[in-house]
Amino acid sequence: MITAMVTEKKLINIFSLILTIITTSCCNNTQHANDFQKHVTRSLNYLQEKRYKEALREINYSIIADSTKSYAFVIRGKIESSLDNDLFAIQDFSKAIEINPNNTSAFFYKAVSFSLLNNEDSAIFNYNLAINTKRSGKFYFDRPNKDFTILDNQTDIGLATIRYFRGLSLYNKKDDSAALQDFRYSLNENYNKGGCQFYIGVILLSQGDKLDGCANLMEAKINGKKEADEYITKYCR
Repeated sequence: MITAMVTEKKLINIFSLILTIITTSCCNNTQHANDFQKHVTRSLNYLQEKRYKEALREINYSIIADSTKSYAFVIRGKIESSLDNDLFAIQDFSKAIEINPNNTSAFFYKAVSFSLLNNEDSAIFNYNLAINTKRSGKFYFDRPNKDFTILDNQTDIGLATIRYFRGLSLYNKKDDSAALQDFRYSLNENYNKGGCQFYIGVILLSQGDKLDGCANLMEAKINGKKEADEYITKYCR
């Protein structure tokens, strides 16, 4: 009887210990989640205000709290790129892809950083990978909803956006035919109309199509692309 009571007491103590561990773990996880969300929110706010050093500090705190969220590394990569640290940005985008291989935005911003480093071949390669991961919707930076329960899934970015920027890289590589296709696609989707019309116009002029080239440049000017003026003055009078 005494043995049974001792055994029962030991079991109670064990169950109490397990309960304590579970409760502590739960509370710690909750605290980590709260810390993570708090610092991400602050970082996004600072990023919007272009206070990049403060944004970087806060996103670093969030990653310390939870390093398993792909989008946190995308945010840090964007901040690093804004600080002209594109080599560091590429490392963060690569980490985001390692965590979530379907993170379209990570491939996209990695491509942008390569382009800023004048590595257009790697940029085009990553734009292509971004297109291959496409689902639907827009990247979360463009959305007012900061609901952290769905933030992990808001890693997509519009196809028209990707193709416009790929068009820029193709244009820089002097692959005008491929660039023209991307700009026309993005224009048809009403993405950055002035920019699309400008590059379409410049490419068409270079191909000897003055009529359509100048028409696109005129539209680009109307849609706010000031660079079109120089070409209009020089080639369309």
